[in-house]
Amino acid sequence: MNIWFCGMSGVGKSTLLQQLETRFTPLNPGLFHFSIDCIDLDREIEKNLTARGILHSLSLGDFLRVSLENVQVFRQIESDLISQILQRKQKEKEICMIALGGGALTAEHFKIIKSHSHQLLCYLKDDFEKIWIRLSAHPEKLLANKSREEVYQIYLKRSEIFEKSDLIIEFEQLKGIEEIDALGHNLIEKLIQDLK
Repeated sequence: MNIWFCGMSGVGKSTLLQQLETRFTPLNPGLFHFSIDCIDLDREIEKNLTARGILHSLSLGDFLRVSLENVQVFRQIESDLISQILQRKQKEKEICMIALGGGALTAEHFKIIKSHSHQLLCYLKDDFEKIWIRLSAHPEKLLANKSREEVYQIYLKRSEIFEKSDLIIEFEQLKGIEEIDALGHNLIEKLIQDLK
C-alpha cells in the first residue's frame, strides 16, 4: 500500500513526509499497527547519483542546471524508482509514504500509479504566491532560477495533473502536530478501507 504526495516544488512535501515519519514510525505507530516506510524521491535520486560518482560536489539543483542531458538522467532514475516502488513486494501490514519531486507526476506516471491497486495519490496544494516565496528562498531548487512567470506557467500546467489526485490537502490545514496526526490517521484509514 502506497501513499504518494505530489505538488509543486517548494510546497512542503519533503517536510510533511519527515513530520509523518516522525509521528508514524514503527516506534510510534499510533492507533495502527503498520510498518511505515518513508521515501523522499529526490533524496533517493541524489543518493543514486552520488553513489554512481555523477553528482560530485554539486547540489542536485546545480547538477540539473548544467545540461539537458543531466535532466534526462535525473528523470530516468526518477521513472525507474517509481517503477521499483510499484513493483516491490510489500508485507501485509506495510505502508510506504512517498514524496514525489515537483516534476515527477507526469501524465504517464499518474496513469502508471493509478493502474496499480492500493495507491493513494495526495496533492499537497498551496497558493502560488506562497510557493514562489519559498522557492525564492531556496536557490538550490531547480525552479528557483526561473522567472516568476515561467514558474507560474509550470504551476498551472502541473496543477492540471495534481488536481486529479485522490485527495487534495490544503497546505494551510497543516498548522501543527494535531493536524499532521489527523492527516496521517485519515490517510491510513483510507488505505485500510481500500483493502476491504
